[in-house]
Amino acid sequence: MDTVMAAVAGLLLPGFLVFVGFLVIFIKLKRRTALRWLAHPILIDCIAITIAFFMHGGDTFAGGMSATTAGILVSIATGAGRKTFGYISRGVYHPGIIKFDPRSLV
Repeated sequence: MDTVMAAVAGLLLPGFLVFVGFLVIFIKLKRRTALRWLAHPILIDCIAITIAFFMHGGDTFAGGMSATTAGILVSIATGAGRKTFGYISRGVYHPGIIKFDPRSLV
């Protein structure tokens, strides 16, 4: 059983760490830029999983699983971010649960 857990951790942990890296970069963005990016969730998912595949060498099973894990986590975070903070589409702010003052988004 310990071998199975070690194998699962070896496949999922790198993907989680890549996700944390993406999250840190996203947090560093200006609020307006982040909200504009959240208007394009499919594009964010495609870019994130492509970067993860190139980083982990998607030609191996372990690399593919790590990239897939990172992609799934980025997709979940994108959806949660849209619901929580909203997004800016075509210059219009669509608020989420946490609303920002539009004047502060300039």
